[in-house]
Amino acid sequence: MDGMKKHYIGIDIGGTKCAVTLGDADGTILLKERFLTESPDVTVKRILDTARSLMAESDAPVISAGISCGGPLDPDRGVILSPPNLPGWDHVEIVRAVTEALDTPAV
Repeated sequence: MDGMKKHYIGIDIGGTKCAVTLGDADGTILLKERFLTESPDVTVKRILDTARSLMAESDAPVISAGISCGGPLDPDRGVILSPPNLPGWDHVEIVRAVTEALDTPAV
């Protein structure tokens, strides 16, 4: 894949809103969607649907996804552990959900 154009999915989970982006290797954001943060079930589904939609619009392979979220987290297992700004987000296995749904590595 060296020399080929590559794209990445970026996911930011915040206490009031989330963003899902499609970016390139230079760090340029090509596409971005924002929406309100709701319950984990509703929000994770929206994150995954949005990421799939952005991947479908990409003109290059999406080779990985990166996820940011306020802690506490278990980064080794990829789990959100009850952050105070995300009530109800208890032990959400976000990395597994993203990896499986997008069929691409996530961290």
